Amino acid sequence: MITNQKSIAIMQPTFMPWIGYFALMDRVDTFVFLDDVQFDRRSWQQRNRICGSNGELMLTVPVKKKGLRSQTIAEVMISDPDNQFAERLWKSISHCYHKAPFFENWGPAVHELLLGDWEGLCDLNIQFIMWAREKLSITTPVTRSSVYDTRTAKDVKLKDICERLEATCYISPLGSKVYLDKGNAIEDAGILVRYHQYEHPVYRQTGRKFTPYMSIIDLLFNEGDKAGEVMRTGIRPVTRS
Repeated sequence: MITNQKSIAIMQPTFMPWIGYFALMDRVDTFVFLDDVQFDRRSWQQRNRICGSNGELMLTVPVKKKGLRSQTIAEVMISDPDNQFAERLWKSISHCYHKAPFFENWGPAVHELLLGDWEGLCDLNIQFIMWAREKLSITTPVTRSSVYDTRTAKDVKLKDICERLEATCYISPLGSKVYLDKGNAIEDAGILVRYHQYEHPVYRQTGRKFTPYMSIIDLLFNEGDKAGEVMRTGIRPVTRS
């Protein structure tokens, strides 16, 4: 965390996020799920990767899209009301990880989460993130941007959320720098902008050459109770650029 500052991170609730997502959550004072911006069909909001025996495997949650181009993330509905998708995803997960050291410990919980009575994609994503957050021993308070009803757009929206939460430092993923450089609303409001630096740690992956940037379940199933410790080894000091 940033000494003598109230730091905040604001991220879209993605599906089964990668390890760096949780590392960012762990390093700030408040974490905000950005759930009231437009849903992006090309993003990680409905998909993520796991390690299969023949390489990466993509898991995708089917959602309703026809005629709904302007829907927000919070409005996106899963298009499989009978949750058949959950069993398909679980079949892929169990096939890839049944030999992982901690699959039997935490696999049933992941299965149960997928089988929940979900209508909205956002609810599924956030519930999974909250479960993984607990397993990683992350205690950062979380909230949703939709609670604050900020109707502004782009960096002004982020600035408004920071002000609502009385944050003095906004910590962003490095990949968002190009986006933030297009506007100065946050810094013009007297809020520091710093960038999350993360060096992906290498951990054991059962029976394969290490592949980074997988869903957090890859780390959890392979490292178990040490997953949080492994995650934190990749955190580096924030930077100005």
